[in-house]
Amino acid sequence: IDRTYTVVHDRWDFDYATKFASLHDSVAPAAEFVITDEIFNDFKQSIRPDEFKSDKALDEMLATVRTNLKNEGYLNDSVSATLDNLNALLHRDLNENLDLNRAQIEKYLGSEILRRYYSTAGATEYSIRRDPQVIEAAAILADPERVKSILSAQKQ
Repeated sequence: IDRTYTVVHDRWDFDYATKFASLHDSVAPAAEFVITDEIFNDFKQSIRPDEFKSDKALDEMLATVRTNLKNEGYLNDSVSATLDNLNALLHRDLNENLDLNRAQIEKYLGSEILRRYYSTAGATEYSIRRDPQVIEAAAILADPERVKSILSAQKQ
């Protein structure tokens, strides 16, 4: 389950950036700033699992299945245990999920942190440096042969 949506939608990145800025007088310029392991781990610690609700749809679906099974007379101890096991399998540890989505979360978290120090310009510079299309364009422009090949391509 991608936790990035919940991080951004519920403003965990915004809240952490505000806290971070209150504790740090300055950060590296946007061109040099990186989310270190220390920053990311501190961010993870700032999230209260009981308030981080990204599995709501899944929880509602499983509750509906359980209710329907009960109403139809199929819910017994064995089926209930199976549903409990399924629920456990589908709910990964929050920290594990945050780690799995770290690269995506870092884009938002870094932008929010830099916005506190360098306004929109810093956040934009940070985001652009991580944009896959910008990275690919820079690689193409750095390779004269590739540029020549693209510009001299025949129309089909």
